[in-house]
Amino acid sequence: RIRQLSLIRYGHFEDTTLSFPRDEHDIHVVYGENEAGKSTALRALGDALFEFPTRTTMAFRFPMP
Repeated sequence: RIRQLSLIRYGHFEDTTLSFPRDEHDIHVVYGENEAGKSTALRALGDALFEFPTRTTMAFRFPMP
């Protein structure tokens, strides 16, 4: 289970944490306005689970070392 996703420096996010607390039904829906960062958060989750790529389009605000 993923309980939280901390986006320290990813895409346009800086020091942001998304929490997914355990509940009776244990399902979470992420929704928001256009350009709110839903797809960026999903991409960050994928990068964390399956390896950060050498080159990424997410390094526009915070350059990769």
